[in-house]
Amino acid sequence: MLKKCTLFLVVLGLLSMSACGTRPTHINSEQEQLISAEIENKEKDGYHREAGDRFAEAHRILACCEGDLKGKRKDACITVYFYYVCGYYAPDGENRSGCAIPAAMVLCQNGSTWDVEEFWQPRDGAYYDEDLKATFPTAAYLQLPDTAEEHNELVGSLEKEIEEKLK
Repeated sequence: MLKKCTLFLVVLGLLSMSACGTRPTHINSEQEQLISAEIENKEKDGYHREAGDRFAEAHRILACCEGDLKGKRKDACITVYFYYVCGYYAPDGENRSGCAIPAAMVLCQNGSTWDVEEFWQPRDGAYYDEDLKATFPTAAYLQLPDTAEEHNELVGSLEKEIEEKLK
């Protein structure tokens, strides 16, 4: 039975890679910085903060694929699927407010630089899981936290990255 489950997961992984594009894509440091800047740009005005608080974010890349979210295969675009934590932190490092959420971002090359073409997040409530299943490649979807313990573990590791950034 275990071998059948393993074989199923391998086939599922191969299918999800093909749904992602012709080959897996990796991102560079410029693209990583662009993702961080776009998260801050999108989220920084949406949360409670007090004087002296600092905004910080950390993200974990789940998958990178050629093309955009609509399935068009643009040679100069990639879609990055990730999970991020962000918010405002007091001078002592206490988290005042923020979020932890999966998202996708389409990055397109414009000459020698990269631009954000789209920033996607799932809808709230009953649509949340439906949106993730419809948008994320299977390999990325399977990496999302499935239990409260997995969520706390992922968020905890990302918050440790934030603590380092705030030092």
